[in-house]
Amino acid sequence: MKNSSKWASRSVCCAILAATSITPALAGLQKDFGSLIPASADDQTQQLIITMRDQSPDEMPRRMREVGASAAVALSHVRKMSGNAHVVKLEQRMRHADARRLARLLAADPRVQSAEPDLRVFAQQLPNDPMFAQQWHYYEAAGGINLPAAWDITSGAPSLVIAVLDSGVTAHADLAGRILPGYDFIANLTNANDGSGRDADANDPGDYGCDNSNSSWHGTHVAGTLGASSSNSSGVSGINWKSRLLPVRVTGRCGGYTSDLIDGLRWAAGIEIAGIPSNPNPARVANISLGTASDNCSAAFQSAINDVTARGMVVVTAAGNGGTAVSAFSPANCSGVIAVAAITRSGAKASYSNTGSMVTIAAPGGGAGSGILSTVNTGLTSPAADGYAFFQGTSMAAPHVAGTASLMLSANPTLTPAQVRQLMQSSARAFPVGTESDCHPGICGAGIVNAGAAVAAALAGAPLARTPPVPSTPQIANTTQPAPTWKQCADEGGVCRFSGTRQVRYGGNGAYAYKSASEALACSNSVFGDPAYGALKSCQYAN
Repeated sequence: MKNSSKWASRSVCCAILAATSITPALAGLQKDFGSLIPASADDQTQQLIITMRDQSPDEMPRRMREVGASAAVALSHVRKMSGNAHVVKLEQRMRHADARRLARLLAADPRVQSAEPDLRVFAQQLPNDPMFAQQWHYYEAAGGINLPAAWDITSGAPSLVIAVLDSGVTAHADLAGRILPGYDFIANLTNANDGSGRDADANDPGDYGCDNSNSSWHGTHVAGTLGASSSNSSGVSGINWKSRLLPVRVTGRCGGYTSDLIDGLRWAAGIEIAGIPSNPNPARVANISLGTASDNCSAAFQSAINDVTARGMVVVTAAGNGGTAVSAFSPANCSGVIAVAAITRSGAKASYSNTGSMVTIAAPGGGAGSGILSTVNTGLTSPAADGYAFFQGTSMAAPHVAGTASLMLSANPTLTPAQVRQLMQSSARAFPVGTESDCHPGICGAGIVNAGAAVAAALAGAPLARTPPVPSTPQIANTTQPAPTWKQCADEGGVCRFSGTRQVRYGGNGAYAYKSASEALACSNSVFGDPAYGALKSCQYAN
């Protein structure tokens, strides 16, 4: 069975960054605070902010040392801050995610009122690429993915790899230095269109010639959305600025075969394929903007997805462009994938997008006069010059989600594929209403991917919730558990204060994130993520 791959039709303020790699001096914390995974210098911190319940200044350095000793970590008092908090220094730098876990442990000490990482702050940055303003799909409130808020946390980890299973990638100035050596898995010479079968050349020679069509440069467009070089004063911006792209060529003239796609997927994850050199750069994320009409996921495809997700790979697939049920489109109907539907610039359901209960989430794919801008080649058949073009399709929506997943794993590489999916869904933005064709969770997934909130949730390491959890209480006949009432305690940017331990919610317009806290909690996106992008937000605590 052939896969149809030609879906696409041509038609910041202050960044809070820091990271922690655990050094031998903190080796005892490895069990609780992560693995020895390199982190970039701007994603590290060596300080915490601690507020003691007893705010007497007497012997504060000694008291901080004692608090640290209870958690088996050395704390050095640096200075008192305004507001009765204190800056303390760690022996070595830590990734943000590890520092947050350490802070939670210290906050459980009865002597401590609150503890949090002392994050380094930077001038907020948007890319200087001249075409960024045309990439509405990254930043607009209605149909965008809130990407600048994610860049405030991370713009990617150099050690992470994103596999692009597609038509190959052409050389392009905006992809220079981002592409790893990949592999061409097309065995059929007619499909390959390059005069050879499987080989180590994953460049796209052009997929022209099927029904007299021109070359699509489909894989190059997808790769540009995922990882075009950014802030290089040229062209467009990619979602991930630092992670590397692994091209796996599986489609060419007139599409390709599922068997090639399956082998390419396993190889991308680092699984040995007979007769093919080993992949020295296994990917954590795979983007598959391809598929075929099929009433079920084949056993062979499901087996491959099971194998790669077991190795920690997040598999993102396009929902398909048939305007019908995603359940009849593979591999989007396979278990364990993130299936992506497409929305337009207004946040409406794209007319071409497949939909249904098997869709995981939605992302901008273009339509209704607006497309997705990315890298292409200007050649009608063979490669010619670098170019840029607006495409539309679920093929364009999928890399917005795969790119977001790569930023989540850059922020917290310990997440499993299931956790990435859960965090992405629980932090998704609600669909707008009153559009030309409203989406809703029954057909378009959990919501519109919210990159800023998803990356913030990844740092916290726990899913956001749209509705408060139901307390676990004994079942007593003829009684009911009253719903909590919520009391306003702070606007966005303030501090919510209360007595005891309470559930706190943050958000607006009916979309909230929930946390349990004692005495006080900062009312901000950095604590909760952004559950209501573009809305005026506040905090309330449960009475």
